[in-house]
Amino acid sequence: MQTDMLIRSRSGSPGIPVRPAGALARLMAMTEAPVIGLAGTGDHGLTMGLLADMLRAGGRNASLGIADSLHQAAGFGPGDRVLIELGTPMLRQVPQGLSTLVLSGLAPDALAPGQAMADAVDELRRAIAGAGDCVVVNADDARALALAAEARVEVLRVASADRHAEAWVRAGELVLVDPLVGIERRVCRLDDCAIGATAYRSSLLLASAVAVQIGVEVEAIRAAACAFRPRPGQLDRLESGDRLVWIDGSSAIRPGPAADALRSIAGRRTILSIAGGRHGGQSLERWARASADVSDHTLIFGSGAEALCAALLRAGASVVRCADLDDAVASARHLASAGQSILFAPACDADDLDSPRPSERFRALVTLSDPIGASAEAA
Repeated sequence: MQTDMLIRSRSGSPGIPVRPAGALARLMAMTEAPVIGLAGTGDHGLTMGLLADMLRAGGRNASLGIADSLHQAAGFGPGDRVLIELGTPMLRQVPQGLSTLVLSGLAPDALAPGQAMADAVDELRRAIAGAGDCVVVNADDARALALAAEARVEVLRVASADRHAEAWVRAGELVLVDPLVGIERRVCRLDDCAIGATAYRSSLLLASAVAVQIGVEVEAIRAAACAFRPRPGQLDRLESGDRLVWIDGSSAIRPGPAADALRSIAGRRTILSIAGGRHGGQSLERWARASADVSDHTLIFGSGAEALCAALLRAGASVVRCADLDDAVASARHLASAGQSILFAPACDADDLDSPRPSERFRALVTLSDPIGASAEAA
């Protein structure tokens, strides 16, 4: 039985008891603004934040998520957009009428704990069927591309390096196809973006492709992309005062995103990485291989430590077992030398949901002042 849940807006206004899928249907009935749904295993928060900033830079209103949209979107017009993350409850009963579906990826090691690939595929098929105008897909993900190819709707592709896509990267520069005239438009260099890191490139490509299809000018897309700053936990470099480079990648709570975070900072001087918590059963192979390739040592803690250590040892990584996150940070300080980078990308959920979040604890342990807010890629 599907139970009601309380949804509270970011502004702190009173909660609204709704069923997740019922809330989406209600939202779509109450606003003139087309609804864009984001599904798959990518970083939807980053993609929605980028797309919202691009829309606003182009003079349009945008709301993010069910809660805020229920409070704001009634006054939106047809030129505005509502951006919704389609999690599992939404996907199971997604209504018809989405203007666009953004399919970010379908990586097994990025699925939620206990979610089977077959179930995820079935849910995404239903979401694609509800997409009225088009599906924008990350073509770097073969599973996502194959799934989108089944749809009888327009499919727009983004890719890290593919001139047949609608958005791609060429010689370190973001390139878009202008849908009005069908010509290439150079947007910006990835080095000019705080989100230029490999781990976030698909979010930048997806948001840019959707924005240009809606009619946002390339100049507005460029301005928003270069001004955007990731939220805490997305490869923030922290100010510690100890001559070490501490990087908060705590939003990477699945092995796949944690592997991407490791690869995205692989060009730095030797790296130590910290991971741990409650392992959700996803494949650890790609994460362990990235750890072995990139990290001098990987410091592990939490209830999932045994599984994480076994995967790391199979990959040939150097492993340090720690009692908890506090012990891991103290051990990293002991092992590292000046100038080395230390990445916290847990690859796991928190063991204790009642305690302070691992991201907050990590920042408290490391920082002597507030985070400087710069992404690790820009450091």
